[in-house]
Amino acid sequence: MKLKLVLVCVLVVVALAMVLPAGAGAKGAGSAYVYDAKLTQTNAPPVSGTCHFVTVKGRLIVQLHVLGLRDNKPHTAAITGFTSGQPARLPTPAYDANKDGLISGAEAAVAVGAPLVWLEPIEVKSNGRIIFHATLSHADIMALDPINIMLGKCAVVVYGVMQQPTYYALPFYDPTAPAACGLIRAKKAI
Repeated sequence: MKLKLVLVCVLVVVALAMVLPAGAGAKGAGSAYVYDAKLTQTNAPPVSGTCHFVTVKGRLIVQLHVLGLRDNKPHTAAITGFTSGQPARLPTPAYDANKDGLISGAEAAVAVGAPLVWLEPIEVKSNGRIIFHATLSHADIMALDPINIMLGKCAVVVYGVMQQPTYYALPFYDPTAPAACGLIRAKKAI
């Protein structure tokens, strides 16, 4: 009878180990968190997109989809924020400090913060479309440590716009000006 009880206990432990995630007894250990950002135009109409993040086991999985960018022009993207922990905000036309009709990268940084993690290389597909997928290691995302606290206070910025500000006669391309920004918000823990 004791042998049957021991075997049943062993089977229960094995079954629980297969069902429960590693470290389930430790708060947050082995947990995955999901974040989303909806990108809206900052300078260049009609740029829009989404960014989806999953953090799991010290890694960050990123899926970025953007429409409306310039073909054959350099674009970059970054997770931006403040190392002080201050939450990022979306830049509005009020952030155009010199009133030239373009919110520059420096002017936008007052709202969204500085680039903390670059999402590169970005390849613009036909029709101004970006599809970016990456899994970033802990070493790649050191600036977001602790990631599950920092990420929800950050933004995603896609840079590179063709713009004709009010004071210039000819259009020009600025690879450092934000085309679209989106605040990163926690969706759920899984």
